[in-house]
Order: sequence, then C-alpha cells, then structure tokens
Amino acid sequence: MSKAFEALESARKAVENAQGNPFLYTEAQSELKQAEDLILQAQQQVNPGPELYRAQDLLRLLQETQQNL
Repeated sequence: MSKAFEALESARKAVENAQGNPFLYTEAQSELKQAEDLILQAQQQVNPGPELYRAQDLLRLLQETQQNL
C-alpha cells in the first residue's frame, strides 16, 4: 500500500511539472499509469478503506488534470 502512495505522490509532482512544461507530459502520463497499477494491486490485496478511496479520488483528479494539459 505504501508503494501505491509513493507512486501517487510521484505522479502528483509529475503532473505539476507538466503543467509548467509541456515536454514533461509523457513522463507524467507514465507516472499516472504506474500509480494506477499500484492502486489497483493494493485494492486487490486489502479491503478498501478510506485511505484507498482517497488515493483513488486523487488519482482521478490527477488524470483529469493531465487530460486538460
């Protein structure tokens, strides 16, 4: 679960960087995919709780932000 949160934080930073530099769009997209995969793995391994739901919500928000770049 902690790997999923670390990947999500890395994705957040990548999306923020891509907002200021469009050349970083692909990197942000890759970070988002990795975070999504790890969150899905965590969801399968543990019972979904509030932390996992928040992580999923943040991931969706980051994906929407990424799509609007």
